[in-house]
Amino acid sequence: MEVVVRGRVQGVGFRPFVHRLATSLGLRGSVRNRGAHVRVEAEGPPAALERLVDGLRAAPAPARVDEVVAGERPPRGLGPFEIAPSEGLTPGDGELPPDLGPCAACLAEVADPAGRRAGFAFASCTACGPRYTTTRGLPYDRARTAWAPYVPCAACRREYDDPADRRFHVEAQACPACGPRLVFERGAERAEGGDAVTRARAVVEAGGVLALLGVGGWQLACLATAEGAVAALRAHKRRPHRPLAVCVRDLAQAAEVVELPAGAAEALEAPARPIVLLPARPGAVAPGVAPGLVELGVMLPASPLHALLLAGASAPWVLTSGNLRGQPLLVDRARARVDLAPVADAFLDHDRAVVARADDSVVQLHRGRARVRRRARGYVPRALALPLPGGGPDVLALGGDLKGAVCVVTRGLATLSPHLGDLASPDVEAALREATDHLEALTGARPAVVACDAHPDHVSSRLARELGPPVVVVQHHHAHAAACLVEHGLTGPALALVLDGAGHGADGTTWGGELLLCDLAAARRLGRLRPVALPGGDRAARAPWRVAVAHLVDAGLAPAVPGVEAADVERVRGLLGSRAVAPLASSAGRLFDAVAALCGLRLETTYEGQAAVELEAACAADADGPAYPSAIEPAEGLLELDTRPLVRAVAADLAAGAPVARVAARFHAGLAAGLVDLVLRARAAAPGAPEVVALTGGTFANRRLLVAVEDALRAAGLRAVTPWEVPPGDGGLALGQAAVAGSRCLRRPAPDARSLLLEFGSHGA
Repeated sequence: MEVVVRGRVQGVGFRPFVHRLATSLGLRGSVRNRGAHVRVEAEGPPAALERLVDGLRAAPAPARVDEVVAGERPPRGLGPFEIAPSEGLTPGDGELPPDLGPCAACLAEVADPAGRRAGFAFASCTACGPRYTTTRGLPYDRARTAWAPYVPCAACRREYDDPADRRFHVEAQACPACGPRLVFERGAERAEGGDAVTRARAVVEAGGVLALLGVGGWQLACLATAEGAVAALRAHKRRPHRPLAVCVRDLAQAAEVVELPAGAAEALEAPARPIVLLPARPGAVAPGVAPGLVELGVMLPASPLHALLLAGASAPWVLTSGNLRGQPLLVDRARARVDLAPVADAFLDHDRAVVARADDSVVQLHRGRARVRRRARGYVPRALALPLPGGGPDVLALGGDLKGAVCVVTRGLATLSPHLGDLASPDVEAALREATDHLEALTGARPAVVACDAHPDHVSSRLARELGPPVVVVQHHHAHAAACLVEHGLTGPALALVLDGAGHGADGTTWGGELLLCDLAAARRLGRLRPVALPGGDRAARAPWRVAVAHLVDAGLAPAVPGVEAADVERVRGLLGSRAVAPLASSAGRLFDAVAALCGLRLETTYEGQAAVELEAACAADADGPAYPSAIEPAEGLLELDTRPLVRAVAADLAAGAPVARVAARFHAGLAAGLVDLVLRARAAAPGAPEVVALTGGTFANRRLLVAVEDALRAAGLRAVTPWEVPPGDGGLALGQAAVAGSRCLRRPAPDARSLLLEFGSHGA
């Protein structure tokens, strides 16, 4: 019998599993990696062969079996069952697992002072350890990983060859005698191994900043309770306010700094080891760690190295990406020594290569379940199936210019790259190209088309035109909607409420608060938020007070913003009549900015979404009084959510001395009610409209808004869906672009031109 097994069956201990299963059944033959799948040859009693096939389908995690194809073949007199050498170097019908956090067995081994891996920072097994960040290609063998330079010692070789050992055929097999070396450096001071860990910890304990090479690139660490160290780290990274993540030793220490509601422990201990956003305990960390917020990003150690460092620490550590603002995560050692030297008091390095960079993933809890906000280490390269006939063509989608991430599609499986950063930096552009090459090498994708955003001036759009294959242009908000549908296995038609800061609209204006009727190929705009001027254009996104002036004037109110000089207000007011310097935008993100400025929370921002996050954080648990009003009016063939009543109510309450917490909460409730009214009126005006409503876009990272809209839509009998595995913001754009491109190619003749400039919506303009 010959059996081909497809799925996530490499890098997960699948061959040792097959060996143990076949041996226990008394079968002869072999198992081997072949390309990206696994092939089993087996001979023995028919009943045992049937049990083998059934057992293959029940492989334990982290393996995932998608298909088992068994065929008869004449007996050849096979020998005792063995793990045979791999065949074929071309990736195909398989999937490499993501990086996996350390398992309990490996952590116990590292912590055992009498064990031969005591203090070994690189211990791993089939159940844990890095995969994506250390693998160059499939099949998954040591020769194609970052472990290739390390020749196993005799003891490691014995474990590798022993079917009874838990490290049987572990490709990352290593120990202190034959594996990677840790090196601590501080000026002329140098230490290796366990001494390197001790000295590195001492630097942080003394209030210093440590640069360390983590799983997917360089990181910076300091004591989370040391305000001076936090300030120094922020100053060098030019990151004055964006919240920093905290790494804790274990769940008990996590409970000291954050609350652990339902689902929190599971999210923290998940194999991905993400940063989890949780309610902060006041005073548990330095104020500068997450200024102005009520949540703290917390994570458990992502590797044995992190566990060793935290084991003897007196307090949690700030752990953040080792890069300068606007730059991608550093992986180059020489570059790290230059860029991080001004802030790092010492370096903790090692000689194992980082093949592919991957920052820490970020999740938030929504209804007790982890919802991805930033998809990177631990999630990539986990693929999502596209619900297209035959899977559709191979596609490369380049996402947008913010929160850059690419997506490759082959055999109907879509694989997103890690979060890479904003493409304004040439270094991020280079990182995007590297990520594309790496994913294509792992998946075997050969893109027939390239998908990109509709904004003609985006870096990603320029790259798409340079790559060669035909280009499919996808409107920004349609891509958001499509990504959400794909994740739920839907093709449409569906309604999609897409809220974000800005996206290039089909009419050439800036969109950001849209109600669409769409499927995976096309979309039609049914409604929007009332467009309001953005004085100064893109500059308004960094100056909420400017947008507040525009909203006040639009609402017929005297423009006065707390903390802003009257002369500055009048200067901005003078811009509002010119569309050249104050273009209109139906932006939900800018509406949040305006209200945050009126509440005196944020006049200028230093990171995307800052004002909106702080406005949500300011909300009272229960708002006094009813939700603020809004109105739905027809405008230019659309239904328009008129935000002027909301703004007037905000201004009136603030003028009357209402607490900001109450105003913020009533604003959220009022906007949610208006959005639900918009959806229901659009359905009433379109008999037969679908019951599925996708809620997506970066603004729906706001859980207060999301819960209110979800609950109201479900109470009205509709099915509200939202992204879980893919970020709702621009980090998920590439998935939606890929789905739209694939769907359009299936509906049309094969592209024969360099560009397919498809209009927005075959359902109507």
